[in-house]
Order: sequence, then structure tokens, then C-alpha cells
Amino acid sequence: MDESAIVSNKKILEIIEEPLAERDVSLYIEKAARALAQILQCDGLLALRVDEGPDLVEKISITYSLPGTPTSIVFEPEAFPTTPKDGEVIRIDSRSVKNIGDTDSATNYDFFATQFGDSQKTQLLIVGLKKSESTKLEENDLQTWAICSKILGAYYEMIYLLNTYAEQISVNTDKDQLTRVHNYKSFTHQLNIAIEESNRSSGKNMMIACVVVSLDDFSNINEKYGFDLGNEVLFEIASKLQSFTRDDDVVGRIGGDMFALILKNIGSRENCEIVSNRIANIFRKGLLPVGEELTASLGVAISPHDSQDSEKLILMAEHLADEAKQIPGTFTLFSKDELKK
Repeated sequence: MDESAIVSNKKILEIIEEPLAERDVSLYIEKAARALAQILQCDGLLALRVDEGPDLVEKISITYSLPGTPTSIVFEPEAFPTTPKDGEVIRIDSRSVKNIGDTDSATNYDFFATQFGDSQKTQLLIVGLKKSESTKLEENDLQTWAICSKILGAYYEMIYLLNTYAEQISVNTDKDQLTRVHNYKSFTHQLNIAIEESNRSSGKNMMIACVVVSLDDFSNINEKYGFDLGNEVLFEIASKLQSFTRDDDVVGRIGGDMFALILKNIGSRENCEIVSNRIANIFRKGLLPVGEELTASLGVAISPHDSQDSEKLILMAEHLADEAKQIPGTFTLFSKDELKK
């Protein structure tokens, strides 16, 4: 870079070093924007999300606005008859920049834009604002700025993908592949969290119920109808368990033919009975692809009354479900209680 440069090469490397150490996507956008503003000593800077149509830009929305950037400025689609090419900076016609209200902020600035990484992937443009009376920018300065925006944008693409894939990996690790509810490991973890939350509260509402739903002779369904329909039944059971419970409750598949639920803040034994009866009706009322041919046995253990250990609570509910199998049909058994039909 020649003597026209706003910031030296050495200083530029120091400036972009900080955002490149960030891993959080939202924080990274903020730090990258600050760095790009600092390189050209901008008086304002915006990150714009641009949705392109077949011929021109159809929609522009602000993703990030550097503090101090005028909030009254609005970009018309005509501001970008074409989006900047790779490594290119375009100067925006101020006539396509409007003001909200009676301010005349747009007339006080020169506007220039470049891609943030590959705009086809990020859908982001960086727009710098510099007061019209300030030192004019040389082309070399703008080209260097565009290169820095490309570098910072490329890193944004990478950490965005890393975060996305990390979330997908987490979901795949925590979920049962067939039914997409929690698997045993994840369900146990969620129960631990619920118990810890309950222990921090002295209120009665923080009682937790662990309900195990054990399918009766499910192998007969597979033998009679085939595994495809059997899998469909399992998926449908998981779906109905989720729809019959609250958003804060947790549904899991903890065995091949066994589901479990965490009912939080149940308040009373009576409330737990209401929910358990609703679950039992999935089988009693023939709401599954095999009608009333499939029954289930339910076991209910309550924390802190029965146990405050997640694995012990699950084992107790499983044992109660096994005892409920002694009577044909769909039954629910609570701890230290009689069978309830």
C-alpha cells in the first residue's frame, strides 16, 4: 500500500487479528464490523443482508449497525443495481439513500460497499460511511479494505458452518434416530437438570414425575404387520407423547419398546394422574395405526418423594411399569399405590 493508505499494513494485521480469534457468530459480526470501520476510519458502517431477485436486489435489511452510524438512513434497492464483484468496491449513489423523518443525514456522507466474504454464501455486504468533507479515499485504500472484508467474511462463513454442524452433531447425539425424541443418555441428563432445578426450589410445584411407558408385546406387532409399520407406530407414539404434554416436559425413547417422560412442576399427584390418563388414552382409544391392538403399561415415580437420583427414578418407574403388566390392557401404577386403570 502506498502513502495514501489510511492505516498501515502492520496496523491492518493487528486490527483484524482480534475478530479472527472470536468463535461466536453474533459477536464476530460486531468485531469484524468494528475492524473494517477502523481500517478506513469510517464515520459509520453497516452490514446489510441483500436478497437478490432474477434481475436486481429485491430486499435489503440491516444485520448490524456500528454504534454512531445514523439510524435514519434507508437504502433503496436501486442503491445496488448490481452487487459488488469479488474484491470490488462500489460507490453508492446518494440519491438512492433516503432519510426517515426530517433529517438530511444521507447528504452528509459518501457511501461505499463491498462483499463480506462470498456474498453468494453470506448474503452480506459491508457498507462504509464517511463524511463528505473528510479526507477522500484513494482507490488503493478501498481495494485494501475490500480484501480485508473478504478475509473477515471468509472466516465468518467458516465459523457459521462450524456452529451449524456442531448443532447438528449435538442433535444427532442426543436424539433417537427413529423417533427424534431424546435417547436414554440425553433423557437421563435432562432428568438430572430437572431434579437440580427442583432442589433449588422449596415450592410444591417443583415436584417432578418420571413416567415410563412400556409397550406390551410389541414384538407381536412387528411379526404381524412387519417392521416398517412397527417403526411407524413407534414414531407415532413419540409424536403423540410430545403433543399430549407441555413444552417444558421431556419425552424420550429409552429402550426398543419403552418411552419415558419428565413431567415438570406437576404441583400435585392429581395433576400427574390427569397427564398419565391422557397418555394412556393414546392406547385405549385406538389412536395408533394398529388401533387398539397395542396396549402399554405405565409406571410413575415422583421426585423428591421416591428418589432424587435420575437413574434410580427411571429404574423405579420401569419396575412399576413391569408390575402394571400383570393386568391385561393399559394400566398405570404409581409408587406405593394400587393399579389404576
